[in-house]
Amino acid sequence: MVKKKIEVICDNCEQKIKVKPKEIKGYMFFKCPKCKKEYPICKISPEGLRIRKEIKKERAEYYKLVTQNFPTKVLKDKEDQIKKLLQEFQKNVTPLTDNAET
Repeated sequence: MVKKKIEVICDNCEQKIKVKPKEIKGYMFFKCPKCKKEYPICKISPEGLRIRKEIKKERAEYYKLVTQNFPTKVLKDKEDQIKKLLQEFQKNVTPLTDNAET
C-alpha cells in the first residue's frame, strides 16, 4: 500500500494535486479533490490480498529475527521466502492505467 502522497496533475481540470491512493476491496484509485475525477490504478485479486497479508506477517517476523540477532542463514531464508511471496503478489495485480507514475 502506498503510504506517501504522490504529486499529479488532473487531466480533467489541470489542477496540481497531491494524492494518497485509496483502496476498496483490492481496487486502488485516487480522486481529484477539485473536480472529483476518479483515476484507477490497479486491481488486486482476492489471492493477491491474501498474499499481501502473508507478506506483512513474514516481514514482521523477519524484523523480529533481526532484532534478536538470528544467524545470517535464517535471515537469508526468510528474505528468500518474502521475495517469492512478492513475486506471487505481483502476478495478482492488474494495472488499470498506462501512467507509470501512479
